[in-house]
Amino acid sequence: MEAFDQVLEQYTPMINSVLKRAKVYKNHEYYRHCATIALWEAWRKYDPVHGSFAPFAYRYMLTTIYREMTKENHYEEHYASYEKEYAPIVMVNALKELVSARIGVVYARNEAVSARIEMASARNKAVSARIMVASARIELVSARIGVAYARNHAVSAPIGGHTHESRQYPHQTK
Repeated sequence: MEAFDQVLEQYTPMINSVLKRAKVYKNHEYYRHCATIALWEAWRKYDPVHGSFAPFAYRYMLTTIYREMTKENHYEEHYASYEKEYAPIVMVNALKELVSARIGVVYARNEAVSARIEMASARNKAVSARIMVASARIELVSARIGVAYARNHAVSAPIGGHTHESRQYPHQTK
């Protein structure tokens, strides 16, 4: 028998005829591909004892096209309607999950910001405590300075309210 390339070239008009007979109106290239594969299978399975190749190939391609159409119709009846009916519900559920995930992210970010605010508040309290300690130290130093100042003035001030020059000692005469 001939090589398949020659058979394909010779029977390409028959493939077009089979597609017209099956009334293929959509997915034309897909069904042309199916018919070409069916021609190849018919070429491989052909036995000259059963008659001429042309009617065998025609019937084999037509049966294959009808079988593929039945599969596609079955899919459209059972699954495509399901997709049309439930696709909005699935989409809404997916959107709900997406929104929920985004809310979770926002919540986590808010928690992180709250933690940062609490850390800043704790730092402010620590700084306030340090300022209070520094103030107390300043007051203590100020009190010590006051005591030292008072001691200095108490030593230099005479007893009885007189200054050192105006005080009279027994050995001094006026």
